[in-house]
Formats: sequence, C-alpha cells, structure tokens
Amino acid sequence: MGPAQHGGRELKTVPGQWSEPISTKEVQVSWSSSALNLPPAKKWEYEPNPLVGEQINRYAFHGDYEPAEMLIILPEGAEEAFSVLCGKAVLRSFVENKDPQIGGRVGIKYIGKREGAAGPYDDFNTAYEPPENGSPENGPPKADDPEPPSGPAPAPSSEDDVPF
Repeated sequence: MGPAQHGGRELKTVPGQWSEPISTKEVQVSWSSSALNLPPAKKWEYEPNPLVGEQINRYAFHGDYEPAEMLIILPEGAEEAFSVLCGKAVLRSFVENKDPQIGGRVGIKYIGKREGAAGPYDDFNTAYEPPENGSPENGPPKADDPEPPSGPAPAPSSEDDVPF
C-alpha cells in the first residue's frame, strides 16, 4: 500500500494521528454511520482497573514511537469508552496473539511494574472473548476454528486475573 494521495499530492502521516491498520491480519475500521456515532473515548490511565467491556473500535496509531494498535473499549453499562494504546510489550503481544475483533469482550488489568532482563516494564493481565456468532466486521465464525475444550473452565491462577 503506497502513500495516500489527494489532488495529485502525497499525504504524509502526522505524528499522533491514526492511519491504516498495522497488524499482520487485516483490521478494518467500519466507516458506516454506526462508526461515526461511537461514544466519546478518553485515554485509559489504568482506571478503572480492570477495564472490561466490548471492543467497539480498533485502529493503528502513529505517535512519537513506533506505530501501535489502539483499542477502544466500552465498559459494560458505561456511556464513555476508553482508548487503550497497545504500544507496551505486554499489550502489543496481546493484540498480536489474540487479534481482538470489534464486538468481542476485552479485559485488561494493570498489575504493576516488573523487573525484566532489559529493565523494568509495565505488566498487565489480559483476556479476550470473541464476539458470539461473528459480527459484520469479522464475519461469521470459521468452520476451521478450534472447538473450545469441554468440561469446566480451569480456576483462575490468582486473584490478579481479569474476571471472565
């Protein structure tokens, strides 16, 4: 995909502005009227903690550092959504491995600073539940999706786990 054009001129991405999706899987932002009527979103600064709700939007964000995915999460029963920048290693890994889709349920809990090989880092517990029966953004469930394991769900490993 080449640079955007307008009136024969190349458009440049302005730092701090969103653009096309960056994940390896194609992520589409719906430009229907419903996407234009999303509730306001404010930056998630670890409150509420945990943040649990429906993912209502997702896009690439280009800021001062390398591009990262932005998830917009609407907590259950709330009128205001939260934007979560997934630039930190743990959240970036969550997005790359789980590929959360619009309409799915996302949970993120900040659990504090940890000491790693490269120094301290912010750590998070994350959870994702795909949308039931697919959605217009992701289509119907795929026939080759693995079946969920049968039997009771395993008990959470600690009280720090995101509840669902």
